[in-house]
Amino acid sequence: MLAALLLQAGMPVSIQQLMETLWDDDAPRSAEATIRTYVYRLRRVLTPVGAGTPVIRSAGAGYLADIRPEELDLATFRQLIGAAEVARRESDTVGAADLLRRGLALWNGEPLAGLPGHPMERYRANLAKLRLNALEALLAAEIDLGAYVSAGDQLASLVSEHPLDERFRRLLMLALWRSGQQAEALSVYQDARDALAAELGVDPGPQLQALHLQILRADPPVPAQRSAPEREVEPVATLTLARQRTSQATPAQLPADLPDFIGRTAELAGLDALLPPGDAPAPAMLISTIHGMAGTGKTALAVHWGHRIAGRFPDGQIYLNLRGFHPSGVVMSPLEALRAVFDALGVDPRQLPDGLDAQAALYRSLMAGRRMLLLFDNARDADQVRPLLPGSRGCLVIVTSRHQMPSLVAIEQARPTKLCVLPDDDARAYLRSRLGTQVGAEDDAAVDNVVRLCGGLPLALSLVAARSVLNPNGSVAALAAQLTADHGTLDSFVDNDPAIDLKSIFSWSYERLSPFAARLLRLLALHPGPDVAPATVASLAGAPVRQVRAGLDELMHASLAREPSPGRYLLHDLVRAYAAERTQDTDPEPERRAALARMLEHYTRTARAAVQLLDPQWDLEPDPSTVDGVAPVEITDAEAARTWLTVEHHSAIAAVELAAEHELDNHLVRLAATLSDIFQRHGHWRDQVAMQTLALAAGRRVGDLGVRAAAHRSLGSAYARLNQLDAAQEHLLSSLELFEAVGDRANQGRSHRGLAYLHGQQGRYDLALAASQRALELYRAADDAGGVASALNDTGWCHAMLGDFGQALTYCRQALDALSELGISNAVASTWDSLGFIHAGLGERREAVAAYTRAVEMFLELGDRYNEADALVHLGDCHRELGDAAAAREAWQRALRLLDVLGHATAREVRARLDQVAREGLVSP
Repeated sequence: MLAALLLQAGMPVSIQQLMETLWDDDAPRSAEATIRTYVYRLRRVLTPVGAGTPVIRSAGAGYLADIRPEELDLATFRQLIGAAEVARRESDTVGAADLLRRGLALWNGEPLAGLPGHPMERYRANLAKLRLNALEALLAAEIDLGAYVSAGDQLASLVSEHPLDERFRRLLMLALWRSGQQAEALSVYQDARDALAAELGVDPGPQLQALHLQILRADPPVPAQRSAPEREVEPVATLTLARQRTSQATPAQLPADLPDFIGRTAELAGLDALLPPGDAPAPAMLISTIHGMAGTGKTALAVHWGHRIAGRFPDGQIYLNLRGFHPSGVVMSPLEALRAVFDALGVDPRQLPDGLDAQAALYRSLMAGRRMLLLFDNARDADQVRPLLPGSRGCLVIVTSRHQMPSLVAIEQARPTKLCVLPDDDARAYLRSRLGTQVGAEDDAAVDNVVRLCGGLPLALSLVAARSVLNPNGSVAALAAQLTADHGTLDSFVDNDPAIDLKSIFSWSYERLSPFAARLLRLLALHPGPDVAPATVASLAGAPVRQVRAGLDELMHASLAREPSPGRYLLHDLVRAYAAERTQDTDPEPERRAALARMLEHYTRTARAAVQLLDPQWDLEPDPSTVDGVAPVEITDAEAARTWLTVEHHSAIAAVELAAEHELDNHLVRLAATLSDIFQRHGHWRDQVAMQTLALAAGRRVGDLGVRAAAHRSLGSAYARLNQLDAAQEHLLSSLELFEAVGDRANQGRSHRGLAYLHGQQGRYDLALAASQRALELYRAADDAGGVASALNDTGWCHAMLGDFGQALTYCRQALDALSELGISNAVASTWDSLGFIHAGLGERREAVAAYTRAVEMFLELGDRYNEADALVHLGDCHRELGDAAAAREAWQRALRLLDVLGHATAREVRARLDQVAREGLVSP
């Protein structure tokens, strides 16, 4: 257990992780208690007497080893290796070699020796890789310093131990070649070729092949670097010799253009706009960066455009794959890239100065006056590219990368082009072109499904199309069916070739993320909605919003997330599938469940604040939640509340569904109850039915009669609005029965009000009046002033519908006074609507128009779309009776637009009114 904690020193290790490390999948029931005993014993041994903080301390649901880097050999080793890499980049080969030797001297036998179990085996393998990487770097440095014999002896042993590792064979070839043993170096290559063919059935990689070819050509080996400082050179003489070699060299290295390149019209037009008109050279060096997520076709676009404009660069085109995101994990260094460019230009390697700065300066001198196109593909960062910039007018540099490279844009004024997925039309055309005769007109629906399930990602489309083409008995329909079955996973996009395997391709970006950004990516896969706000992500992570914004920026920079609108973040469906797999593999189930609980609490708390602002008299019970690490959105005013409810509508519904899936019932019922009235008011009745059905099931699981009763009442109100009257009555009666069982008079009153509305829809206003009067009695018994005032309005409305407008006016005026004093805006608006109807019934049309107009204004402000539409219909009727057909038509048209959005049956009646005034010629149709 000490090893498990030290391997992740400074990071919390959960109890679940420790159990898996110690016992694999066979932990005893007493595992957690045993771990706590181990912690106690380790603290006694490791913590000095009188020390304030123990070396091993509690951290969340686990423990953390709190030690300084210099106290741990592994941390010291990593620091030394990092410092060696810095020295190498600064051309300090001597310093780099010394740091590497010091780091490797810390190793003593097999790491974690004697510790059993699969997790320790994995750690052991990873540590062995670290050591081999450092040993490779040291031997490469020693070869550069001229220690060919000693390096060669070690390399011969390493080749024997690791016969399929091409790195050591390449270094051995280099040591032999530089020491003048050309035949022996070629023999090493032949051995490598035989071993790879026998074991893997493959040829040596490109680096080994390139070195083999260089030895066969008998090119002089690059001289060794014997010291850190750059050696003195004669720049003029070197430049002269270089120009003698390069005067006839006209490289044309662009890879072949795709025969079926489709789309990207806007991007190509934007790239073309970078160049001056005609064949005139640019007044300064031009840099174009093309960035986007993996698989969007950045290289294809750059190569296609390069071929289109190659004629404008008569001195040639150079192409380099910088391997910033490569299966091998070996990134091309700037020095290696410069040497490749020098080779393309025909520069004698014996004339090259030592050091990156000197070679970059020579490169810029050689490029002066040339008109060349340079395509640097798959760059990792700006530092890798910057030494390769020629610096002279007439040259065009194209850089592709998954990263945005803001420093190139800011300092070198590069022109960025963001590459997204293909639009649907282009994706369909591309897929049809790849499938050829396999797809016909009858396959339109299947093609659309494939495009949708591939998310328009060109690489995904290419991969599935290639499999379909290679399977002559396959069909587009079968392809679409398989993708549908695998939806939400990457199973359809797995391949043995890491260059096209989406899981591998995404991993190259993921592995370069900081630990916090990588955790955010995994957590984003847990969010069920289409896009997400930083506060929601902060709640998922249990971290400050400011820190989360920085992590989201890192994901954006790596093209793993995008920002479709300000403050909203989105993952491509396939990236989400990758992140979902990583979180299943990486984050223990209790941690995922805790993240979901924090997210649901975020939605509930923010929704409570929004609803309270829109309806200050909302029946807000004390918040029972004790969930920590939640970051609710700060809702400052009613407009912010309406905006949040609109933007987060679909995410809130999906959150309720997710809570049901994981049976997080307490969170589910609180969120559903919070959203119930606002969904009803805004006309989201179908969503209300779906959400409250889940709340009802949760109420049954937890055995809470009050929760069940509230869900029944909400379902009854929603079904009544949807004109499903039988279902509405069944749920309202069930709610009334349950509220009676728990003795909740106020909510009994609400159920009776729901029944009153239902009876009114059925034309049974006598029953509606009785239900309203019963609600009034219950509200008075419960001392619920708001309920009493609302029931007064309902009672007045029923009297009006029964033709007793005098009684109706009395009740509704009492309701208006009480509700206005209480400040219950939505009920005040409803009462103005009732008064409009009463005044119309009394023949007081102008008073009716004034009351309806006030109701419409308030419903609009509240976002109550159905009641706004209903009041507009009646307002139009009053205008029509007053002879103002134009005002009537305007009111009815506004009502019709709202009713069409809501899908309400009343829309047909409003259309009939509009048709009638048009037929009568009172207003133009």
